[in-house]
Amino acid sequence: MLKTETKQFQYEIQGYQEDCVNNIINIFRSLREGKSFSDVFSVHYSNNNYNFPVQDTKNIDIMMETGTGKTFTFIKTIFELCKNFGYKKFIILVPSVAIREGTQTNLEDTKDYFKSLYANEKEKEIETFVYEGGNISAVRQFINTSHLSVLIMTPSSFRRKDNILNRPLDREIYAPNLFEENQNPPKSYLECLKRLNPIVIMDEPHRFDGDAFKKYFEGFNNYYLRFGATFPKKKDSLPLSNVAYVLDSISSFRQSLVKKIVVYTQDI
Repeated sequence: MLKTETKQFQYEIQGYQEDCVNNIINIFRSLREGKSFSDVFSVHYSNNNYNFPVQDTKNIDIMMETGTGKTFTFIKTIFELCKNFGYKKFIILVPSVAIREGTQTNLEDTKDYFKSLYANEKEKEIETFVYEGGNISAVRQFINTSHLSVLIMTPSSFRRKDNILNRPLDREIYAPNLFEENQNPPKSYLECLKRLNPIVIMDEPHRFDGDAFKKYFEGFNNYYLRFGATFPKKKDSLPLSNVAYVLDSISSFRQSLVKKIVVYTQDI
């Protein structure tokens, strides 16, 4: 009889990933003290010698070169935001089905590692739900769980009016105890998700665009973290701003985190 072995990965603490997570936590700590984005990021830029725009918006941007453990870093960020500030609801927006599958695999593969790392914490695991193919039960479970949890979605899940998330609830069960008293009942699952006030993590933000997506994304009013190696440069897109951490291609190459890069320069 053949024995199947569960794959176990060994993870090492990477200094640059720790720096990134600590930067994000410190920014949240200052924002929760009631300080403005302008004040918080002016101090942050001065401490890190950054020079980026600051906008009075909810985005916090993290520039990390592909291949440096971006997904691992935002998973640890989720644990730290829960540990330090009690955040329990997160939506991870990914641009494609392939990346969605990869993110789900990363969450599964790192489960034992983070469980040991946060062994003394109440929330030592992340409940993971994946919305795919109209699987509304995953959304229901995410809405109703009281544990640290993430819902992985693509923008196509709600960018059209006829998507299941946008349809009337029609007496479907939701979690009324999670919402404020005297509120009108939510009319759709998308409205339920917005009322949970989750922190949204956007992977590869340069691939999120379009008026339909913006229309249905509007109403997620908590902070949203944009993790990417590239940021939107299209007209009407939110540019790189409120930068928490930078590990660009040149820095990655100098630290031997990637094997090679291609650099485009302008002739002088």
